[in-house]
Amino acid sequence: MALFTNLAMFLYAFMDCALKDGYTNQKGTLVDFGVVRSFVMLPFAFFLLKYHGKPYFADIQPWQWKFLIIRNVIGCFAIYICSISLMTISITEFNILINLSPFFTVVLCYFWLGESMTACDIVAMCFCFGGVVLVALADPAPDQPTGAMFSGLSENGRQTVGICAALSMSVAFSVWMVMVRKLKDLHYSVIFFTGMVFDACFISVCFTVKLLYCWLSAAEPETWPFQFTTTGFLEFVASGTVNCAAQNLTILAGMYSNPAVVQLVAYGKILYVYLADKIIFKTSFTGL
Repeated sequence: MALFTNLAMFLYAFMDCALKDGYTNQKGTLVDFGVVRSFVMLPFAFFLLKYHGKPYFADIQPWQWKFLIIRNVIGCFAIYICSISLMTISITEFNILINLSPFFTVVLCYFWLGESMTACDIVAMCFCFGGVVLVALADPAPDQPTGAMFSGLSENGRQTVGICAALSMSVAFSVWMVMVRKLKDLHYSVIFFTGMVFDACFISVCFTVKLLYCWLSAAEPETWPFQFTTTGFLEFVASGTVNCAAQNLTILAGMYSNPAVVQLVAYGKILYVYLADKIIFKTSFTGL
């Protein structure tokens, strides 16, 4: 499972980079990404389900529905919380902060799943708090690319929004992982498919509201239905594609390993995103 986790983190690092550029340099919005992501991932989820010969919902036991609903709702909103954070702080800061999730996961696993705390869990908790302290003491990066949605905020304001979003993401990811663990008797393709159906329904409503708003407000033709550039569209497609593989690898790792240990292994992602910040986005880190 460590191999699955490391591969998933590499893919997530690539996704973070593509989203960061799509939002900050290619004029993309949350709705733009949501539509493209669902367009890419829902057909893949359908294919995966059919490949394994699984029915849409027949294998789901009545007691599993509540965990599926919690997992799907949190997973749907978490991707947009993640996007808000990527618009406002560096990828490195974002990933350090979401690695607070092993702390919440350890606690949830202990009280919800009845799994004992090991030495690895305690180490994970120490790293979590250490990462948060480091980011909290650091100054905002003066050359940080910012999404248009938050361009009117000051540097400190954007830093605050990004940190709050990342911390919220860490809690959401912990609950998401614990729900996956609770659903380990259900095939991973069914879990993935139900999540993408929920995502597609949610973003369809958001996209319809956006179209109605643009129509009623007589928005300029070039601003709707999408605002991203061609490069932004390709980046969002790539993000959705790698998200398919990364999410399924994470589901598999979470189903068969202690979720807190899985997230501790995920710390390796920080090296990938730090290099991306320095090389691709030319971000300078101040403070510590």
